[in-house]
Amino acid sequence: MRQPSGVENAYQFGPFLLDPAAHRLLRDGESIALPPKAFDTLVILVRRRETVVAKSELLSEVWPDSYVEENNLNQYVSMLRKTLGENGNGGPKYIETIPRLGYRFVADVQEVEAPRAPSLRSRTPWWSKARVVTASVICVVVLAAAYRVYRSSAKSSAVIAVPRTLAVMPLRNLKPDPDTDFLSIALTDAIINRLGYAHQLAVQPLGSVARYRSVDVDPRQVAQQLRVQNVLTGSYVKEGDDIRITLELIDVATNTTSWRDSMELKYEKLLTVQDRVAVSVLHSLGLELQPEELDRLRKGLPTNPVAYEYYLRATDLESRSEYEAAMKLREQSVSLEPDNAMSWALLGGDYFGYAGIVGARPVYADKGWAALQRAVTLDPGNPFIVDVMAFFLIENNKSDQAIPILRESLQHNPQDSFAHWYLSEAYRYGGALPQSIEEGELALKLNPGVATNQLFNTYLYTGEYSKFLDSLPPDEGNARTAFYRGLAYYSLKDIGHARSEFDRAHTLNPALLHSQIGHALSYATSGQPAAGLEVMKRVEQLDLMDGEMIYKMAQAYAQLGDKQSALRMLRRSVELNFHPYSYFLQDPLLQPLRTESDYRDVMELARQRQESFQQQFFGSK
Repeated sequence: MRQPSGVENAYQFGPFLLDPAAHRLLRDGESIALPPKAFDTLVILVRRRETVVAKSELLSEVWPDSYVEENNLNQYVSMLRKTLGENGNGGPKYIETIPRLGYRFVADVQEVEAPRAPSLRSRTPWWSKARVVTASVICVVVLAAAYRVYRSSAKSSAVIAVPRTLAVMPLRNLKPDPDTDFLSIALTDAIINRLGYAHQLAVQPLGSVARYRSVDVDPRQVAQQLRVQNVLTGSYVKEGDDIRITLELIDVATNTTSWRDSMELKYEKLLTVQDRVAVSVLHSLGLELQPEELDRLRKGLPTNPVAYEYYLRATDLESRSEYEAAMKLREQSVSLEPDNAMSWALLGGDYFGYAGIVGARPVYADKGWAALQRAVTLDPGNPFIVDVMAFFLIENNKSDQAIPILRESLQHNPQDSFAHWYLSEAYRYGGALPQSIEEGELALKLNPGVATNQLFNTYLYTGEYSKFLDSLPPDEGNARTAFYRGLAYYSLKDIGHARSEFDRAHTLNPALLHSQIGHALSYATSGQPAAGLEVMKRVEQLDLMDGEMIYKMAQAYAQLGDKQSALRMLRRSVELNFHPYSYFLQDPLLQPLRTESDYRDVMELARQRQESFQQQFFGSK
């Protein structure tokens, strides 16, 4: 029976209820998160059930104002099949592919009266029934096109409200003990990411605050350094099977404590702490989560205390870049709690960290993809996964897949500083340098701590070397930052400072790929090209697949006098989707190559790739 006033009925099929008017899909009464375009695709197929809907029709109806490749539609349909539980093993079938034509929804469908949602005012306050959710500083990735597609982005310069800002200080262990010290970073990170579900609040990432671990510092000083309005400080002590945690929230402007709490609980109940803290902090700041944010929080809740301890210990190891040890603990965590999406996502990040950052075997990258595909299957709407998967898509030469998901995400969460930051990086890879700077600067405006573990390399690529140096974080023993500082000095022809920074990076972390390349460049500055080339041969044996890092290899080879290797690496970087052509033209480190005929061929390839990128994402060359 049709509802009055032209309101569309809902559609019942199997355990699912599709309610187009409320824009929601339920399975046995539980809400399922779907990206807007995936939801729209499902609605069209269900409304026109038992008829073949041509792919061209779906593309024009779901994306009326954009050009989208057919492959994106195919991937959305694949994602819908997974969401609906199709497995190809004799289970229920919902969407049938008609070769060379389109798709047909084949399940039995009944039109039913759409359920009326209760008034928000009559609902139980969210903080009285919120449950635990865990997250971490994540380096995770999944194949983004599995559920996001291209959509023309609104100008990032549009007015966007700047959210409240907060820094969570590492909790102090009042009874230092190697067996409990890991909680300082791990619990802090869990609280940070629990709070991160509120879009009205910009919480500094763990990388911004980790330097304050075991440091006695005035919260007002922290607030000034990190440019935040509020600081959450606290301590803990474990005695036998009990743990006591004390916290207070400081309003920096008034220098007052707006909330304080002391909790004592059994250690096995530790998995409830970050939820209790986050709920209280949000409430004290006068913030509420939106319904869709609450839905996300209910997914992947930890229930196994042992799995959770592995999870926390792995987080602490990740913060120290000990990826091999972290991934072993994370593997134990997911074996005990296999339905925790964030654990799978973080395991994927550990695999990638081990495979890429320290040059481990490529098999770990394959494991990373598999783990993170599992994560997105379990929780396709998780905002943390959406953001950071874009990071690794870019790092794995898939910036063209990262851009659509980031643009789509920003349509719904325009205050997401990390999405803006990763979009800036994706634009940089493609050579859209002005747009990259615009997105990056907006990200920093929304959240000054967004780039703590990232560098604003676009300034380097536009030749603004002094500005790039000014944008670098303080010198705190970070080998990657030291390498890039050396690269900027090298570009400015300040060879003494460049060599000093390259040598320092290598001393700090000789296993880091950046440090090894910097070590080779240091040999170039001291007139020892043979030694530098030996270093580069070892680097090349790692068989890198990151286009930007391969470009760094081309720079080193050029400065060491091996033009053929430099041109080979330069071409490979372009073929791997790193093609900021305008940067290539002015990069002083490539100067030795510019008289080579092969150099002109590579530059022409880069020019074509950059123009194609501009046309695809901005409608102009």
